Amino acid sequence: LNLLLGNKKSIMDADVKILKQIEYYFSDQNLVRDKFMHEELKKDDGWVNVSTLILFNRLKQLTTDIDLIANIINRSSYFLEVNLEEKKIRRKQFENAPEFKSKEFLDSSSKKTVYIKGFPQSFSREDLEKFFQNKYKILYIKMRTFDGKRFKGSILAEFDTVENASSFIQDCSMKLDHPEFVKLPFADYLLSKATKSDKKIEKKDTKKIGFNPELDIGKVLKLKDINGHLTRENIKEFFVQFSEVQWVHYNKNDNQGYVRFKNSNGANNAFDKISADKKPLINGIPVDVSVLEGDEEKSFWMNGSNFKKVVTKRNKGKFNGQKRR
Repeated sequence: LNLLLGNKKSIMDADVKILKQIEYYFSDQNLVRDKFMHEELKKDDGWVNVSTLILFNRLKQLTTDIDLIANIINRSSYFLEVNLEEKKIRRKQFENAPEFKSKEFLDSSSKKTVYIKGFPQSFSREDLEKFFQNKYKILYIKMRTFDGKRFKGSILAEFDTVENASSFIQDCSMKLDHPEFVKLPFADYLLSKATKSDKKIEKKDTKKIGFNPELDIGKVLKLKDINGHLTRENIKEFFVQFSEVQWVHYNKNDNQGYVRFKNSNGANNAFDKISADKKPLINGIPVDVSVLEGDEEKSFWMNGSNFKKVVTKRNKGKFNGQKRR
């Protein structure tokens, strides 16, 4: 008897999983994001072939038995129906399906969505559903993954109401024994993600052009108000007496330019040694001199053109893209 009851429960559990999966395919939460399903609903008054549904991976893992699926929908679904031939399924009120990527729907959805981090990476979708099932109704779970495969341990969960989403965030009982268990409103999650993305892009850009903030700070002097004819050679000859000059960024007849020194703080050292009024005479022409700092210094290094003909250990003996001969 126990064996029979156990088998019956196992069959019932399997049927529930099949029903939930099919109902999810036709749900508002999926249709607003799933272009393929949205297009399928347009073809035949909302009817979708069961033979099409069983090609989807999650349903395929549960069953490919078309008759079984039709029977489960007929017996148990409150919002799906099966056609007379029992080969197609549709929403009973298919006309009310949301438009694909409906802004109104997605805006409403985002207000009910919470970012949650700290689940074991071994968790399955069923484990996540069990975490919520006794206390909160979840409409949609997006598992965040590495390369679309391995679970990261974080999800986006859409609750049935804004109030329940807020309640969950404040609910201290709804957490796992994880030191970094995090619950954030979706808007806060997006803001945090955008900030991290900006920092990542900035780091990538500075790495791409070779800028190292620990090595390159204090290397550049700015020259301005140059009222006269100077050459790069004039400028280099003047500043090399204070510290080794790596490159002079200046075109003849410009009224400003830059001197880049080889060593960190080379610009500071040179600045400290020039005349007290900080307007030294270079080849008889007074020039206003200052050390690049802060955002201005960062902007200089972010300009890729300022890296032409750079000679440092980082280019492994190359000069202007060529090895020295």
